Amino acid sequence: MNRKRFRSLVVVPLAAVSLMVTSVSPALALESPPYTVMQKSEVVVVYKNSAGREKVLNQAIEVKDEFTSLRAINLVLSDSAIHFLKNDPDISYIEHQVDQQVELLGTPGQWNVEAVNAPKAWAQGITGLEVKVAIIDSGVAYHTEMPNVVQRISFVEDDPATLKDESSPFDNHGHGTHVAGIVGAKIGGPTSIEGREFVGVAPNASLYSLKVMDGDQGSILDVIEAIDWAIANDMDIINLSLGLSSHVQLLQDAVDRAYNAGILLVGAAGNDNVGSPVNYPAKYDSVIAVSSVDSRKILSSFSSTGTEVEFTAPGSGIASTYVDGGISTYGMMSGTSQAAPHIAGFLALLKQKNPSKSASELRVELQKYAEDLGPEGRDEFYGYGFIDYNTLDDIPPGDVINLQAAATTTDSITVSFTKPADADFVKTNLYLDGVLSGEIAADSYTFTDLSPDKEYNISAKTVDGHGNLSKGASILVKTKALPDTTPPSEVTEMRAESITETSAIISWTNPVEDDFSQVNLYFNDEKIKTVLKDETPSYTLTGLTPNTAYSVLIRTIDQTGNESPGKTVAFTTEASVVEVPVESPSPSEPGGQVPSVPGTQEQPVSPLPTAPAPSPVETAPTPGDHGELLVTKEKLVETNGKIELTLPSNTGKIIFSPDVWNELKIMKKDLYMSLNGLSILMPKENIADLRLEHLTEISVSKETSAPPKGASLLTDLAKIVMVDQVTKRQFNTFVKPMTIALDLPTVPSAGLEKAMFGARKAGSEWQFAGGNIVSGKLVLQTRQLASFAVLENHRTFLDIKNHWAKPEIEQLASRLIIQGKTADLFSPNEEVTRAQFVVLLARMLSIPTREYAGTFKDVPESQTWAAGFIEAAQRHGITSGLGDGTFQPNRVITRQEMAAMIVRALRVENPAALQENSATTKPFTDDKQLSTTFKQEIYQATKAGLIKGLPDGSFNPLAKATRAQTSVVLYRALH
Repeated sequence: MNRKRFRSLVVVPLAAVSLMVTSVSPALALESPPYTVMQKSEVVVVYKNSAGREKVLNQAIEVKDEFTSLRAINLVLSDSAIHFLKNDPDISYIEHQVDQQVELLGTPGQWNVEAVNAPKAWAQGITGLEVKVAIIDSGVAYHTEMPNVVQRISFVEDDPATLKDESSPFDNHGHGTHVAGIVGAKIGGPTSIEGREFVGVAPNASLYSLKVMDGDQGSILDVIEAIDWAIANDMDIINLSLGLSSHVQLLQDAVDRAYNAGILLVGAAGNDNVGSPVNYPAKYDSVIAVSSVDSRKILSSFSSTGTEVEFTAPGSGIASTYVDGGISTYGMMSGTSQAAPHIAGFLALLKQKNPSKSASELRVELQKYAEDLGPEGRDEFYGYGFIDYNTLDDIPPGDVINLQAAATTTDSITVSFTKPADADFVKTNLYLDGVLSGEIAADSYTFTDLSPDKEYNISAKTVDGHGNLSKGASILVKTKALPDTTPPSEVTEMRAESITETSAIISWTNPVEDDFSQVNLYFNDEKIKTVLKDETPSYTLTGLTPNTAYSVLIRTIDQTGNESPGKTVAFTTEASVVEVPVESPSPSEPGGQVPSVPGTQEQPVSPLPTAPAPSPVETAPTPGDHGELLVTKEKLVETNGKIELTLPSNTGKIIFSPDVWNELKIMKKDLYMSLNGLSILMPKENIADLRLEHLTEISVSKETSAPPKGASLLTDLAKIVMVDQVTKRQFNTFVKPMTIALDLPTVPSAGLEKAMFGARKAGSEWQFAGGNIVSGKLVLQTRQLASFAVLENHRTFLDIKNHWAKPEIEQLASRLIIQGKTADLFSPNEEVTRAQFVVLLARMLSIPTREYAGTFKDVPESQTWAAGFIEAAQRHGITSGLGDGTFQPNRVITRQEMAAMIVRALRVENPAALQENSATTKPFTDDKQLSTTFKQEIYQATKAGLIKGLPDGSFNPLAKATRAQTSVVLYRALH
C-alpha cells in the first residue's frame, strides 16, 4: 500500500531512542476570485448520519481521508463552512487539534521480558496462538525472530522532498520492531545474547504491523486510521507505545469505539518522570495504562504516574529485536514503550486461555496475575501491580455470612452482613435479581427505587485484590406493601329531616366496605362531628338562623385514615313565625268606648318578636373594636424610604381595605408596622404578590404555651395572623422574607453554653427561626407567619463529652435544628442520609414547605418527616435529584453532595454569605475525582470555610458524611 498523500497532522511515538523527524506539509496554491482571500483550515468532522456525511462532502475543498467506523472525515474546509457545519444537528463535532503530536517513549537500558514468567504459560501450551495483536507504531522490520508478522500496512504519507519512501510498511526507525519483539518474538530464534534467546511474551501470537510514523513523530490521523483498520479487521489487542500530552476528542472516540468493539487496548503511561501525568491515549479509560519498573521491581525514575495506571511491567533495559540502517539486529531499550507490550503479550496468553471471555472480562482477569507493589491495593505508581504468571491467584475469598434484611420500606431494602476474614478481601458485589447493583467495602447496603410488595432475590459475592469472585450468598426479601390510599365509597341516601327555624337532622346510609370506619361532618369548612361506624348514622344541627340556606359535607373515612371527597346535603331552615298585632279600633270620639264585635270576646293581642339564633359561623370583627384600627390611605406615611404605620400602643389588629392595599402596591415601598410589642417589616415584593379583594386583617395576639423540654421562654409567644375577613383564607407563606423584631426583656447573660434564638411554633412543634440580638430586640427573617418567641436552651448528650464536634453539636441541638438518636445519645459517627441532610438544612434556613406534589417518584407522601422538605429544596434549586425522577432519600450523603447542597442553599437564602473574598484554595490532590457537577461549589464551600480538605491535601469527595461532620458544616453555615 504505497500512497502519496499530504497531511499536517503529526504524531510522535513514545520510544527508546530519540529520532526527531518533523513532517511538514507543503503550502497548497488554490484558485481564488479576484479581491477575495478564502480562509480555510484542515479539520476532522464527525457526523451523526448519512445526511451529515453528505453535507460535509458538499462543503469540502479537499478530502484528505475518511474514517468509516468513526463516522469522520479529514478534509479542508473554508471557515464559513466550518461555522455552518458546527451548528448543524447532523454533525457531532469538529476537531481542530489535528496538529497534535504523539511521541515514542524510551531510552537505552539492559533487561529482558522473562521477568513476567511467561515460560510457565508456554509449558501449559498457552503461547498466544491465533490471537491477533496490532502493533500501531513505526512499523516492523523483516526479522528472522518474527516470522509471525501476518501483515504490514503503512498509513504514513510519502514526503516527496526526501529520497526515501516514508510510506514503506517496513520499520526505518527500530522502535516498532523492538516493541513487536517484546510482544511475540518466536521461540527458537537463531541469535542470543549471553546465552539467552530472544523471545516475546506470546511467541505464537499473530502480529499485525500498522505503521503510523517513520521517525520520532507521526500523524494523529494516521493513528486514528490505524485504529479504524484494527476495528474493521477484528483485532483482539492493540498496542500503543506512543503518546501526546493533551486531549484530542477524535482520538478518545477512536479508542472508545475500539474497546466497545471488543478490542483490548494497551498504552504506554509516558516517560515524563515520576509525578508527571499519564500521556494520552493511555490516560483514557478504555486504554490500559502501563508504568515501568526495573529488574528490582522498583518504579523506573522516567515513568509517568497517575490514577490511570492500571498495571506495571518491565521497562528498564529490555532486550528485543531491532533494526539499524535497514539491517535486522537486536538492541536494548528502556521506557514505558517497552513495558506496555509485556501487558499486550500477556493479554494474548489470557485470550488463548480464556477464548470466551470479553475484553472487559479479560481486563479484570489480568488482575489475578498482579503482584501488589507499593501502597496496598491499586495505586498511582504500580496500578494493581506487577504482571507475573507465577503470582496467579484464582482462589476467591470466603463468602459473607449472616446476610440478612436489616430494614425494608415500600421502595427500598437494606441488607447487612459480616465480611470474610480473608487478608486479600477488597469489596462485596451486591446483586438484585442477578443484576449488579453496587460494589462496597462496608458491611451494609441499601437497594432503592424498588417496587412495593414484591419479592427480590438479593445476593452478595466477595471480591479479592486479584478480581476473584466468590460463589455468593443469597436471600429472598419482600418490600413492604404500599399503604392503602383508596378512600371508601361515599355515603348514600343523604337527607335533611325535621327542619325547624333553628335546627335540622342530617341522616345517611353508610358504605358497606369492611375497612369503613367513620364519617366526618363538615359545616362551613370546619369539622363539627365524627360519627363512628357502629353509631346511628345521623346528627342534629342546632343554633341555626331562620330562613337561611345551609349545606353539610359528609366524608367517609377508612381504618387507614383515607378520607373521601365527600357528598353534600343542602337545606333551608324554616322562616320565623311572627304574629302581627291587631289594631284596636279608634274611639268614635275622644273618651268613647271601643265598640264590641257581636259574638266575640275581646282579646288583647301583642306582638311576639323572636330573637334570631346565633349563627355557627364566626362573624368578622368590625372596625372600631378595642385594639383594632382600620387603615386608610391617609395613614400611609413614607418615612426613611418605607411606609410606617403609626399605631396606638394597644393596637393588636389592623384592617386593610383593597384600595389601601392597591395604594401600597403603587407606592412600591416596604411596609413597617408595630403591633402588640412586635414589629413587622413587609417587603414591597410581598405586597405586590398578594391578591386582596376583601377587608384583610393583620393581628398579633399573645399565646400561652409551654416551651420545649429543658428550654425557657424569654418573651411571650406572639401569634401573627393575616386573614381575608370574608373568605377566612389565611396568608402564611410569602415570596420574600419578612423582618420581625421581638422586644427582649432585661435578662442575665445567657453564658457561652446556652443558646438564645428566635423560635416559631407551628401546631404543636417548636422550630428554629434564627435571628440576631440588635438594640434590645431579637430580629429574625421569616417567609412563614406563625407564633414566635425568644427561647433560651442548652442541650448536650452523653456520647459527645470528649468529641471534637461537641460545641457545634450542642449549639445545633440547643437551637432545635438537630436531635439526638435518643434523649441522651447523639451517635456522632452514624452516617447521614440525603433525606436527613435536606431536612436539617431546611430547618436551619427556615425554607418554607408546601402541599405534597409528588416531585420524586421515590419520595412518597407517607414519608411525612422528609417529603415536604425535599420538595422545598428542589423548588429552591438546592437539589435536582438524580436526573431519572428519583432522589434516593435513603442513600448516605457524600462529602461533595453535602458541600454542593449547602452552597446552593446559602446562595438562595443568604447570598451575601458567599460573596467573593480574598481567600484562595489550592486544587485538591484528587481534583480529577471531583464531580464536574459539584466541583465549583466544592471549591466555593472551601473558600467560605464551610468544609475543609483532608490533611493530605485531598478532598475525598465520595466519603460518607457522619452526623458529627454534618453538624459542623451546618453550624459554619449558620454563622
